[in-house]
Amino acid sequence: LQTLTGHTDVVCALVVLGPDGNLVSGSGDRTVRVWSGSDGTHLRTTLQWDDSADYSLAVGRDGRLFVEGGNGTVRVWRAMGSAS
Repeated sequence: LQTLTGHTDVVCALVVLGPDGNLVSGSGDRTVRVWSGSDGTHLRTTLQWDDSADYSLAVGRDGRLFVEGGNGTVRVWRAMGSAS
């Protein structure tokens, strides 16, 4: 069992990315974070919005893309890259 810490507000969405098992979490703190599925290390923060947002996350079948939604916006991201 691992506890992943770093968000400063409630985590409202969580998805597993592809075969490596990395995790993506969306929070009321207006960030989306990527975590190592093997050891829980925080790999990166993908986005921080300036205003409040409700997050929804989805991941593509191959684990290379994830989609986040909230605050009237939908963004598609490469799992370990920038917005596409």
